[in-house]
Amino acid sequence: MCFSAEASFGLSVALVSSGVYCVKSALSKNRLLLPVAIIPFLFAIQQFSGERSVKTILA
Repeated sequence: MCFSAEASFGLSVALVSSGVYCVKSALSKNRLLLPVAIIPFLFAIQQFSGERSVKTILA
């Protein structure tokens, strides 16, 4: 659900930072969890790839 382009971009930034934390934790604790740890990155790409958010950033 997209309320605004700014909200989508902000959420994608938050998801990337949480993804970094998850990947670092998976690498240090249990490498088998790495496929699960990259899920926030997938959601960040989905949030960022919205047509309105890309147009707003490039404008």
